[in-house]
Amino acid sequence: MSADLGKRLAELRKYNQMTKEELGQKLSVKAKDITKWESGEDSPDGEQLIKLSHIYQMPIDEILLNFDTDNSFDYEKAYKKSDENDNGANTENPKKTSFNWYAFPYPVLVVLLYLVIGFCFNIWHPTWLIILTIPIYYMTVTMLKKKSWNAFPYPILALLFFFAAGFIFDYWHPTWLIFLTIPVYYMMINVNRAKGFKQKANQFPYPILCVIFYLSIGFDYGLWHPGWMLFLTIPIYYMLVNMVKS
Repeated sequence: MSADLGKRLAELRKYNQMTKEELGQKLSVKAKDITKWESGEDSPDGEQLIKLSHIYQMPIDEILLNFDTDNSFDYEKAYKKSDENDNGANTENPKKTSFNWYAFPYPVLVVLLYLVIGFCFNIWHPTWLIILTIPIYYMTVTMLKKKSWNAFPYPILALLFFFAAGFIFDYWHPTWLIFLTIPVYYMMINVNRAKGFKQKANQFPYPILCVIFYLSIGFDYGLWHPGWMLFLTIPIYYMLVNMVKS
């Protein structure tokens, strides 16, 4: 790979204020692979170039410039589109702006709706549950901005669902089982990041799913026996996974 291209990749990473470890995590590669790219010893493949294009928010051909004819690189021009999206400003047309969802008065609208329903219909409870949607709103905006499922407010959604089922339908039990899905959610994110079938299968939350299913059929249908036999499938699951060659 061209040493100039390696230097370009290093400049792009530093311009985006990312360490080699952070970039490697986004690309699902090791930091030493990033080092090889930037030193010119190796180069990213097609799939990795596509990911770099999404991370840096610039076309691949902007990354892979023709070094034989032009070694210059206009960062301001290359990141013009990205800056417009982040800052809500268009340098060519100042009148055109993007919507800032953080500035949207969602909390005020929620409080207003709560007061209207309370005073007009005297339904203060369980209408107060809509207050819980405020952190959900901002965490969802953050998730969409960072494109990270870790920022998704799943625990708060689970709590909201539990309260709604309890207060509205008096179904507190066994609705509390939904809290067991919280670790399942975050473990599934790690499964998605894992490489290869064997690593994904080992990180899959099969034991927790067995517990949830066992408790569900036990509380709902009274099938505690022979439902307990489900736990015998846990060692079987991992033995089958280990049979798969890496």
